[in-house]
Amino acid sequence: MSCRHQNVRQHTVRLGHALCHEQLPKAATLQARIDPVSSRSVSGEEEENIKALLNKTWHVFGLSPLYNFERKSSAFQRYSKSLSSALEAESHKGCFVDNDIPGNVDIGGVRGLTVNIGDQNAVGIFVKGKNRKAEDAMVYTALLCCVNLQFSPIPKDLETFFKYFPIMLARGPVAIMDTVNEWLESQFDCRVTRLKFSSNDLLWMTSLWSAYTPVPKSRPLELVYAVPQECKGLSKITYTMAAVDAKRLLDAVHPVDSDELTEEEVQAFFDALEGHFCYIFHVKLGTMCLRTVGNSIAYVSTDGKIKLFSMDFVFNVLAHLTQLSVERFTGTSLPTLPFSHNE
Repeated sequence: MSCRHQNVRQHTVRLGHALCHEQLPKAATLQARIDPVSSRSVSGEEEENIKALLNKTWHVFGLSPLYNFERKSSAFQRYSKSLSSALEAESHKGCFVDNDIPGNVDIGGVRGLTVNIGDQNAVGIFVKGKNRKAEDAMVYTALLCCVNLQFSPIPKDLETFFKYFPIMLARGPVAIMDTVNEWLESQFDCRVTRLKFSSNDLLWMTSLWSAYTPVPKSRPLELVYAVPQECKGLSKITYTMAAVDAKRLLDAVHPVDSDELTEEEVQAFFDALEGHFCYIFHVKLGTMCLRTVGNSIAYVSTDGKIKLFSMDFVFNVLAHLTQLSVERFTGTSLPTLPFSHNE
């Protein structure tokens, strides 16, 4: 049995809504409205901060609430010095040999990455230093985000002591990344864990994102399957389809007058995709594990990496990641409400 066919449960999401899905102890209905960033009024600084997320590969981490985290300028300066000291100590141990060398650290607020009034403004961690060519460069970037948080796991009587950023997007050398994660855990008594995605998560993301009308020159739908080890000489199969064809195929299994995408329709969509591939190449993709999916909105892999392409869908992707991280932290399925743009 393929890994994506194990423990399949009923789910319903609304088209035009970000899918927030994880395999849970019992059936659940999870939905969150997609509200494209183009419909919001954003400042030039906010727009640049959103654009800075695009066309880069990010490692996605889930965070537990941060204890005694302060947002004051003096606190950010104190955190920057503390992390600089931690990186310097690791550098003296030789942890960054043959790697980018960290230097100055700048920690501060990042505007534009919130959706509703309950979201914490994003916090950026920027490490400057020397790259492998001994050139001055930004060697590490991390963003602690909270997008469309509908339920806080922090009890009311403890909210003054904790700040919650469910997800962190990070990019840079693994050695620096590990040091920053360890510093966060030590400094704020939290846990930082890689947010990985199941094949079933990827199946739902693919189906939902394929529902949107492709723009001219859209990236094709791309599915990457891991080939069983028994098949010597072949490690993966990459299946691509034009975005307009993927949309047409989904429309064939989904009623055009319905704004809900069901588990049965998602299964039918993938049965059609994989059936077409099997008819041509005589290979049953359904017996393999789906490892990476991508289209014009994003590329996502099961190892917890994501690459965003569409400015219009940054918020709904981050909202999905926020919801998924909260569910994993609490071990529960959370009902979600429509977006609110009261900022």
